[in-house]
Amino acid sequence: MIDFRYHIVSIVAIFLALAVGIVLGSGPLKDNISGFLEDRTKALAAEKLALQQQVTGLESDLADAESYARLVKSSVIDDVLFGTSVAMVLLPGATSDDRKAVEATLEQAGAVVTEEVQITQDWTDPDQAVIMARVNEGLDRSSPDTDPYGSAADLIARALVTQQARAVGQLSPAGISTLAAYEEAGFLQAADLESVTWAATSVVVAGDPADMDGADLADQVATLLPLPGALSERGRASVVVGPQASAGTDGVLTAVRGSDLGETVSTVDSIETTAGLTVVALALDEQKNRGVGHYGTGEGADAVGPELAPPGG
Repeated sequence: MIDFRYHIVSIVAIFLALAVGIVLGSGPLKDNISGFLEDRTKALAAEKLALQQQVTGLESDLADAESYARLVKSSVIDDVLFGTSVAMVLLPGATSDDRKAVEATLEQAGAVVTEEVQITQDWTDPDQAVIMARVNEGLDRSSPDTDPYGSAADLIARALVTQQARAVGQLSPAGISTLAAYEEAGFLQAADLESVTWAATSVVVAGDPADMDGADLADQVATLLPLPGALSERGRASVVVGPQASAGTDGVLTAVRGSDLGETVSTVDSIETTAGLTVVALALDEQKNRGVGHYGTGEGADAVGPELAPPGG
């Protein structure tokens, strides 16, 4: 009986509260409530308009900056890499637009791209590690199988770059067979397998992590890091470049900058902009002189780009 009375009282209290709310809302508080809502709506509309104007202004500033960067790019990088040979290695997620833009920038700077190698998603697949170890052993029986990625990276670097000035531009003795073996196993695609020549430097193009297939992106990135490390060790200079997203969470540039590799390999983010592409050429030139830097606008960047020598300096 007590429970029943308790429920009756609760229901009556709810309806009374509702009735009081209706009476107050349509009576004494009506003007206050409606005035508050009207003022709040006007304030939000004004705030939205201000934000839209701010976005429009920022977009205009970015467009002006991009136009200026295009205007001065030629005067900044023309011939800065004159006669420099470069091997390009594209990591999973790197787009064809990024490849074309980086290659065009290097050539504009006077460099010669000797070989382009696209690393496939199979490289990062842990189920393929055993196959990679077999390919490594087939190419070099002394290659340790404890780290198949490190061994594969070293063999590929040996095929693409050299520190011997006299060997630069010469046919890489094991270049064709090495790249062909990894291509047949599905770990890479080489642009030219008819003649592989040694380069002195290398540029590694990373992609947006969102464009990489599969889960465990951090583990995938870890399998790729030996590549720029080996290219840096075997050649005269190596720069890892990518869009701004590659300097974000699970990005290759983030991993390089946060590891010991960042002490010897330079990085450049924001290559989707003309300014970023310009810095790619400048960073590679700096690397040739054993300078190291991390450039761009993404997380971990030290500066927008290397300091330029004064005119006539």
